[in-house]
Amino acid sequence: MTADLQTLDRFTVRTRYTFKATQLDFYIRGQREPVARIVKRVTSNLRDLAEIRVGRGLQEIAGYASFGGHKVFGPRYGLLGTIESHFRNFTYSPWTIEQNDAPLLVSRAVGVSSIRYVFPFILVPDGVVMPFQMVFSKQGSRAVSVRIRRHTGLRARFSVEVNDPAIDRRLVIAATYAICGSDSADIREIFHDTVNPLR
Repeated sequence: MTADLQTLDRFTVRTRYTFKATQLDFYIRGQREPVARIVKRVTSNLRDLAEIRVGRGLQEIAGYASFGGHKVFGPRYGLLGTIESHFRNFTYSPWTIEQNDAPLLVSRAVGVSSIRYVFPFILVPDGVVMPFQMVFSKQGSRAVSVRIRRHTGLRARFSVEVNDPAIDRRLVIAATYAICGSDSADIREIFHDTVNPLR
């Protein structure tokens, strides 16, 4: 089923936050059930990994992501790649996707997203009033390899587009998970994080 996942190039993503887990479900058009899920169960150990699940009933573990999604592993814990945020104050903080033996992908904000890091827009919770959109390209190229868009609203919803067939979809799933946890406000996540900081 991991091979089937690799053929997919467009997803919509719905988030779910509970006292027991953070969960992102990935859907393709025309299907009512998700084709993939990344779920991080709530434990006191921050080193516990999020599971990337695929297949019928999402029973097959296709890989794992570390806390925040920054290191991505295969089902036997071999490192597939890394997702990193390069933090900068009061300006856009680019993300990178590094897949083993593949060119580094670097993000940039496009459209209205490019002004959300400018005062006074930086004071607005991410994605709640203004959508944001990141595109990832190979260094030195403007061609879009991956596009991640957060739709406007109190609940975080994403659209994901993959234009490069060589990119491991598990890295794209983990990147969406990392960006959701870092650059996207969701009223449900804020509530659960306030009540249970160990989530």
